[in-house]
Amino acid sequence: MALVRQLMIRAGADFSAMRKEMQKARADLERFKSGVGKAVAGIAATLATLGVGMGLGAAMGDAIKFEALMGTLSVTLGRSIDDFKKWQKTVGDTMGFSKLEVTEMANNYSLRLKSIAKDEKDLFNKTTALIKAAAIIRSKTGMASAEISDRMRSAMNQEADGANICRLK
Repeated sequence: MALVRQLMIRAGADFSAMRKEMQKARADLERFKSGVGKAVAGIAATLATLGVGMGLGAAMGDAIKFEALMGTLSVTLGRSIDDFKKWQKTVGDTMGFSKLEVTEMANNYSLRLKSIAKDEKDLFNKTTALIKAAAIIRSKTGMASAEISDRMRSAMNQEADGANICRLK
């Protein structure tokens, strides 16, 4: 009986050491799991920041371009720039073009029409009429605003390719 008792004590001691090692292993796995989770979260946050940063960079580029075009346009339109800003916020927004697209077209068209306009108000009217025409062409043909602008420029220069595609001749 003493022998059985000794074996039981030794077996219990051996099992307790095994239990301790199992608990250590379990704790190590939990720490590893936690570390991997934090690393994955860190990588995800970094990638998200890069994505937002790239999007922010493009938006900043568009904003800089918009402001530069508005500066040129304000010189070209003179006192009518305020009328253009109001027009852009109301009529311009309903045509399906972005503010940047409208400003690009207005800048392009106003520079080309400046020599034939009577005054700043007439230039404003002619410029906005061409932007309206661009919106109609876009709705009928599905062309991008840059392509429409290029075609209208060609038509204004009396180049057949622009006029034929826009059906302006």
